[in-house]
Amino acid sequence: MPTKQEIEQAFQIFVQRYQKGQLGQAKQVGLQLISVLPNHPTILRLLGLIEITQEQYIKGLELLQQAYAINPDDCDLCANMGHVYAALNQFDKSITYYEKALDLCPDHKASVDMLKNIKIEAEIAKINIPMQRKVHKTVKKPNQFQLSQQQNNQPINIVYFHVDSKQPPKSFSQKTDYKSIIYNSAKVARHFMPQCKILLYTDDATNFDENRMSAIDQVVRCDANSEHPMYERMRLRHEYVKSDQFDADTVFVDADIIFNQDIRAVFNDNFDIGVTFRLYPIMPYNEGVIFAKKGQGAITFHNKLLECFYQLEQEQAILERFPQGIRAWRGGQLSLGMLINPQVIDMLELEYAQLQLDDMKVSLLPSEQFNFTPIRGVEYTPKQLKQKSIMHFKGDTKTDNNNIKHYIENVLGVSWV
Repeated sequence: MPTKQEIEQAFQIFVQRYQKGQLGQAKQVGLQLISVLPNHPTILRLLGLIEITQEQYIKGLELLQQAYAINPDDCDLCANMGHVYAALNQFDKSITYYEKALDLCPDHKASVDMLKNIKIEAEIAKINIPMQRKVHKTVKKPNQFQLSQQQNNQPINIVYFHVDSKQPPKSFSQKTDYKSIIYNSAKVARHFMPQCKILLYTDDATNFDENRMSAIDQVVRCDANSEHPMYERMRLRHEYVKSDQFDADTVFVDADIIFNQDIRAVFNDNFDIGVTFRLYPIMPYNEGVIFAKKGQGAITFHNKLLECFYQLEQEQAILERFPQGIRAWRGGQLSLGMLINPQVIDMLELEYAQLQLDDMKVSLLPSEQFNFTPIRGVEYTPKQLKQKSIMHFKGDTKTDNNNIKHYIENVLGVSWV
């Protein structure tokens, strides 16, 4: 049994490592502490937040609920609960916890800022497009995402979009060379799927290095407004599925996507569109990876997606939450949220599901496997990362290309161009 002094020292180390973002090390110390102090609300709360950061939402929420049962008057904990329920798109519960945090601590700035946004997001979540929706939860078999011998020559298209944007969001590093990432992302895609056709959609003004583009089959130049990159990406994907270019099953990807394997077997499933999901308020579906099976269903889906966008940008709640508009950023994900509607799905329990939208079949695939973003402060082994189907180096996980270059060269064994 550790002494009181040893426990106090361990607690200080636990908190310090958590605050420094050393989540793996903090978790190890926290689990040791909780075996000695099973009812310590701060330890339970921080362990819960670590689990949630690592996308272990059920376990994380259980730990936060245990902490809340012991200490319901902790305003930080109430705010944490509000944040988690917002991510689950359970806005009534989220608002309740944020309001309690402010009752306990009227100057709790995080809750003041978040409560205003959450109330608006609750109104956004109610915006709907009339459709018949039916959810079928599914269990995937281990061999379901494996190619059969007959599928070895199955064609697939990979479609990128990039324009030089004048106003990238604050989360984008000004030093990140997105064109270099595209060249190398395409090279990795070609490494795992030699038969794939790779297209890069762009505008007339964006220049590329022809000497580094050997993996890209075609650059498609279009009239596109570089100040509205997310709207233009959605619009040009719509143009693509209506064109003769859409001659095979297709994966639409962000510039910072890295394939870990041949992903053609995803199309073994019976769907028109496949989207990846994660827990995130009003935007649980990410545009960074979208699977489009060749056929009318993908065209109809993109027709509806644009319809949702045009309706959304006129909504008062959208104008309040995003005063700069949604054409530059967020519009696509908001439109996906409106069309698929997270309110009809229990996001916490969801692993895989298929959603019937009128006559369209939409496959819901976990971001944990098909759109995985490494978490800062969490140490992964190369084996753990390579088990993911698709990596997505969002935001600061790129660190000026260095993380992606290191990953491609040292984990995947593909040389950087």
